[in-house]
Amino acid sequence: MDSFPNGAPWRAYLRVLGDTAVDAASAGAWIAAGGLSPARRRLARAGLVAATAATAIPAFRSAAARAEAAGEPPTPAPGPLLDATGVVGDRIVLPDAVTVPQRPTPRQVAKVAAVVAVAGAVSVGAALGGKQVEKRWLARLVRQGHPHPHRALGIRMAAVWAAAVLPARLLTATKAPQHPRTP
Repeated sequence: MDSFPNGAPWRAYLRVLGDTAVDAASAGAWIAAGGLSPARRRLARAGLVAATAATAIPAFRSAAARAEAAGEPPTPAPGPLLDATGVVGDRIVLPDAVTVPQRPTPRQVAKVAAVVAVAGAVSVGAALGGKQVEKRWLARLVRQGHPHPHRALGIRMAAVWAAAVLPARLLTATKAPQHPRTP
């Protein structure tokens, strides 16, 4: 069985849950490292970055493999034979169908600008709000005499981060292509 009774593939949901758990654990570990000495904190955070990069590489490779299996041509990277302008040796590489992009209308530009401004404001607000909550919780843990306040704060912030990110990721997984229902 590779899907729920409604036809939605469960592997996409498992991938979302796993990615969110890894990201939340990374965020919590980053915050928890704040209680270490500077040298150990740098070492712990460098190890965290290395581990995150090591877990991301297979995801990128599998995405490239899926794109290749779907028949999408790979995008050549600039190198000794292909420069950034698309010139290969003596000839120019052009896509099969060249379309001239139309200029966006002022209304479209205004919509995009509004969306970008709102998204930026929400992102900055969430980051500042998160830092404020972080400072308050850390001060409270220290004031109450917690033996490891940074560890406790890391666990709390990881839970908050997961709760904030998981619904959007699950919605994205819901919009993924679904298997046809079989009777």
